[in-house]
Amino acid sequence: RKSGKKPKVDDFEKVLVDIETLPAIDTRNDIRVKKIFLANHTEIEARVKKIPWGKIATDELLRNNLAREHGADITCPKVAGISLTIISHAAEEEREEEKKSYEKITPYWRVLAPNGSLKPKFPGAPGNQKMLLEKEGHTVIKKGKKYFVKNFEKYMVKL
Repeated sequence: RKSGKKPKVDDFEKVLVDIETLPAIDTRNDIRVKKIFLANHTEIEARVKKIPWGKIATDELLRNNLAREHGADITCPKVAGISLTIISHAAEEEREEEKKSYEKITPYWRVLAPNGSLKPKFPGAPGNQKMLLEKEGHTVIKKGKKYFVKNFEKYMVKL
């Protein structure tokens, strides 16, 4: 923070990395990667804000949507993951400092890992995300050390 100013989500320029000369392999999807999209916080936050009450999205769905939209093979999962973490903490800070309700902030808790598990780096994880998802009608179950939204595929938003 600089002199008590509220932190904002950074708005970096969109970056499309062309690695055609040295292609990589996306082992999760078994595809040859030639273009990687580095999404900015603002674009990711805009997608998260589109997730309506009672619906959810996975971070993978958000990344795939962004990659397709920008003509890339993939959206960098590391950059997107860092952005989601920053967005979630900024939303919670905004809620606390400005005394806003959860309905007035970015609904970061509606984003899950690709397997339907809760995100461990979100504020107050996993309890806060669990509570907020349950308020929206989802059933959250514990398997081993992780928490999952039961039948999460049934509640996925169409982006």
